[in-house]
Amino acid sequence: MRAASTFALCLVLGLSGTARLGAEPREQSLRDGRVRVRVSTEPEGRVVIGQQTRLFVDILTDTWFTQAPAYPDVDLDGAIALQPEQLGTNFTERIAGATYAAQRRSYVIFPQRAGPLELPSLRIELGVAEDGRPGEPFVVTTPALRLDVVIPADAEGVEALVTTPALRVREEWSRDLEGLVVGDAVKRSVRLSAEQALGMLLPALEFEAPPGIATYADQPRVSDRIHRGQYRGERVEQVTYVLERPGEYRLPAIELSWWDPQEGRLVTERLEERSFEVAPSSGVAAVDAGGLDRAQLRDAMVAGVDFAREHLGLLVAAGLVGFGLVRVGRRQGPRVAAALGRARERRRLSERSAFGALERSVRAGDAPAVVRDYWAWRERLARERPQAAGAFEAHAQASGFAEAWSRFESARYGPSGAGEPGLPPGLLEGLRSLRARLRAAPEPGPEAALGALNPLR
Repeated sequence: MRAASTFALCLVLGLSGTARLGAEPREQSLRDGRVRVRVSTEPEGRVVIGQQTRLFVDILTDTWFTQAPAYPDVDLDGAIALQPEQLGTNFTERIAGATYAAQRRSYVIFPQRAGPLELPSLRIELGVAEDGRPGEPFVVTTPALRLDVVIPADAEGVEALVTTPALRVREEWSRDLEGLVVGDAVKRSVRLSAEQALGMLLPALEFEAPPGIATYADQPRVSDRIHRGQYRGERVEQVTYVLERPGEYRLPAIELSWWDPQEGRLVTERLEERSFEVAPSSGVAAVDAGGLDRAQLRDAMVAGVDFAREHLGLLVAAGLVGFGLVRVGRRQGPRVAAALGRARERRRLSERSAFGALERSVRAGDAPAVVRDYWAWRERLARERPQAAGAFEAHAQASGFAEAWSRFESARYGPSGAGEPGLPPGLLEGLRSLRARLRAAPEPGPEAALGALNPLR
């Protein structure tokens, strides 16, 4: 005959640091002592918000199990409850001279808010042998439990408090922060790992950057590992910094506070601030008029040949002037070559030349070259046409270039970026339209150059 059985369990978690659980592991005998049920918790001391708390349920019989206990899932409001093991742990135990077969199943609870936490009753169905033969399955029911959760005074005000006996923070950079130039991209990776915690409970990091640096954050990678019922959570965050303008920059420090329940103290991890300098993507090479090295002399000779081809008639006429003028020309040759070299260098480093290189990179679909050449062009535009560069964002929006460039950067540096994406349609057309608008923008007159001496009327 199937007998209805109930048992009582009273579990109280103290709020004070010296308080203990309301009782040692509680036990209830069922079916005339043939079945025993024990419930215990770990730890027995104060439970802090977010702290891993393990609830153990032991079922013992002095005969044998004919039906394995069926443990239900637990759904809690204000906490996360998990069953880390798919199967129970079997063991034997001697009680009052008798040998009992036993099975243990554990639950892991992570409280998410302070105050009383009500745990629902657990209905566990099982079967044991009676009088040497399988008995009818029956159900044991646990009473509802109450868990009291606290926030330590030292941790008041800490957002997304992590409670763990050990938290590790590791930071990696894709390159050294020396020798950076406009257009470079630097990837930063921060890995958080915590014992007795879930990866989903580790806090998100804020990667702040000053104007002149764009940030593109990947989707965080969250994972958990389980070893003997103990969780180990991990969270990896990555962000790409794209350097848009030259200058000196400082990335602020990142701080993360967590509570160590074993030591009973608040610990703060700190990723120190980083300062670095971003140089222009290219500089104007200085040519010394008083002397030329081999490379400069070679460039000057090439420039001289180009000049001769363009002005052949003029050179023939100059040769007829006479031997005296030829000697003068020989003496002035190095200066003429230097002047030609400077002119050629100015053309090479001009806004027009930079834009041509950018066009070629876009047509070739070379994403890394597009990034490099784009910022080189922006730099030269700002040097040659500062008024147009000041209105760059407005013209970029009006021309449609801003939208195309945003799609390109998001694909390259964003969460789904593969690092070498194709170029979005409309990028080249938007770029040409943008430059046409910038070149049509009026430059300031001499009055504007004098600033406050000539206020606008």
